[in-house]
Amino acid sequence: MSAELECRKLVENYTKAVHTQKWRDFDIVFSKQKECRLISGRNEYVGRDAIFQEFLVERIGEKFSWITLVVDDVEFNHVMHNVMIIVFRYHTECILRENGEPFGIQGVETQFAALEDGAWHLVHVHYS
Repeated sequence: MSAELECRKLVENYTKAVHTQKWRDFDIVFSKQKECRLISGRNEYVGRDAIFQEFLVERIGEKFSWITLVVDDVEFNHVMHNVMIIVFRYHTECILRENGEPFGIQGVETQFAALEDGAWHLVHVHYS
């Protein structure tokens, strides 16, 4: 399978982890060998545990009772044999936990993926 196809699957797994907020889905997406970082607006989450607990579970999970991250357009830039830059436009389909109302945002996300032991994993995510 080509690097682009493998990274396309990585993006699919990432969207699944955002939706489920389950460790088993998150664990296969983010690097276990390199320090991971996720930047969301003015907030920065450093390390796998912080990204999972503080961003996915506390920030996303506490705000939304249901969330789907939809990738509208994705591009891949294979900058080195073991580094892929992934840029995609997205929108979300959400239900606000506080009042049950539909909610959504749209934006652009940049991800850096690294090839580790024959598989691609995210090391950096930044979205706006």
